Amino acid sequence: LAECASRVSATSLRNFRSVSVPRVPWAAGLRSALTPGLVFRAGGSLLLMGWASGQGLARSASRCDDQELKEVPRPSLAQKVPQTKQRGGLLRALGTCLAVAGALAAWGVIVGIWAGAITLPFIFATALATSRWTLASGLGALFALPHVVHLPTWSLFRRPVFFGVKRWLGPEGTVRVLDFSQSEGGDSQPEAEPEPGGAAGRKQLLCYHPHGIYSLGLLTVCEEKPELKILSSSFLYHCAPVFRVAISMLFGQKYGSVGRSDLTATMKAGESPLMLVPGGFHEATITCPGHERVFLKSRRGFVKYALRYGYDLVPCYSIGEADLMSNPQGGWGWRFFLNAMSIPAVLPWGFPLLPLLPRRGVELVTGIGPAVKMPLIPNPTDADVKEHHQRYIAAL
Repeated sequence: LAECASRVSATSLRNFRSVSVPRVPWAAGLRSALTPGLVFRAGGSLLLMGWASGQGLARSASRCDDQELKEVPRPSLAQKVPQTKQRGGLLRALGTCLAVAGALAAWGVIVGIWAGAITLPFIFATALATSRWTLASGLGALFALPHVVHLPTWSLFRRPVFFGVKRWLGPEGTVRVLDFSQSEGGDSQPEAEPEPGGAAGRKQLLCYHPHGIYSLGLLTVCEEKPELKILSSSFLYHCAPVFRVAISMLFGQKYGSVGRSDLTATMKAGESPLMLVPGGFHEATITCPGHERVFLKSRRGFVKYALRYGYDLVPCYSIGEADLMSNPQGGWGWRFFLNAMSIPAVLPWGFPLLPLLPRRGVELVTGIGPAVKMPLIPNPTDADVKEHHQRYIAAL
């Protein structure tokens, strides 16, 4: 305190001496008595007295506690540790239960969306055939809703559902995305009409493989790139209102169709980036654990549209998608016939106790590859489509 007083008195206390005090008899005597040294000695004494009083009160309180609590046995350290461990174990168990409940709720949403998308059209047809007009009118209003009212893109359940889906598969790191879309691919070619700014300003069409049962890797790509517009089959877009409402209003994702007129309007408007699953329900049907399969040799329409409107193709592949659920093999003729009518001919079996949920502990790694640059060819020939289709297969 003395050292601080000697340092401060040479600077800041000059202002202290020049403070004007009203000229009253007692004030004059007080001003003459308040010297800088006295002020600092008094302040230091008050600080020391306060600190000593606090220490004394603390010691007195501890002595009082000891006297009053002599009859109460205090638990030793050896007794406290098991209680702490028990409390920590209970908290971990509670956290695990909450995480599992959240994961089950998220999967309830996913399974409900797919089940509603597939079954509601048949329920509607059955209601019409059996003259159940109340049920038919209600379902008809639901089917007409997305076509009459513009659905806003909300994200009410986006984060909790995505988190629950990933949490079911395993701890953090079990589901991850590797994005190489901004790197240069090994099969790049000069564009017919290069756009200003190079590849960064070009339109992109992301193609996801394999479809699997639920296309979980697609959800991870949507989480990585929320600006994507998802393009599904015409059946899901026009005849599955539950699917359309869920994608737009629950997940906040832009949604469209791969139907000829819808896709033409979307690409003419230059919307980008877009994302579709070229294999569709056929690729879901051939899903088999331990085998990486894509249904791609006869799927060339997406390449034709990419050439016509100048979209680069970005291959995406999820390793582990096929291992999430079992699916019986064989009977391809009638199953592909059902696929052609937009009916997924799959019989999935995942987690033993809840077979509609995928297996746990399966690592799902989704790679977003470098873009395959496409030239702009307004009227591509079959040879053009075949050539660039082979380029895409090689890149995938």
